[in-house]
Amino acid sequence: MNDPYAPPPDSGGSPRAFPSDASHPPHASQHDGGGPLPPPDPTAFDSRDRSGPPSGWGSGGGPRPAEHGGWRAVGLAAVGALGILLLYPWGFFGLVLSIAAVVLGVRTLRRASRHQGRAPGALLAVVAGGTVTLLGGILLAFVAAFHTEITVYQHCLSGANTVDAQRACQTALRDAITQKVGVPAR
Repeated sequence: MNDPYAPPPDSGGSPRAFPSDASHPPHASQHDGGGPLPPPDPTAFDSRDRSGPPSGWGSGGGPRPAEHGGWRAVGLAAVGALGILLLYPWGFFGLVLSIAAVVLGVRTLRRASRHQGRAPGALLAVVAGGTVTLLGGILLAFVAAFHTEITVYQHCLSGANTVDAQRACQTALRDAITQKVGVPAR
């Protein structure tokens, strides 16, 4: 009975680097059998060439490596949007997170273009983070500018038990904001 784990019998040739080389001796068509092998032709395709990066990486024809910072930036933009919705004072932390999402998205896009790779989610993060930053900045500027009036309105609403009392609170808020801005009331 043959031992399946025994090494193959030596055929008298030189040891091969790869088992698949046994059927394809290196450059057999260019070699006459005596002396060292001639240098390989750089223009010829050799399927056994194992030098260089794996296929699909670098400047080859396969897919490019992906940068992973894009999805992290999308997450930052989403958390920033939620933070801004909480308004004052947590909205400022949301604004910082949305700015960080834009910065991380831009850095990921630049790194991907430098390495000729992909950056999934990075463009979405830049657009979403920029939108959240712009709209959240406007909203937070409004809240900061009219903080006193909004606080008085909230206090008024907490004591309003009827619809007429709630309308009176809304009218008082509108009058206070128009007076602060300098727009004449109707």
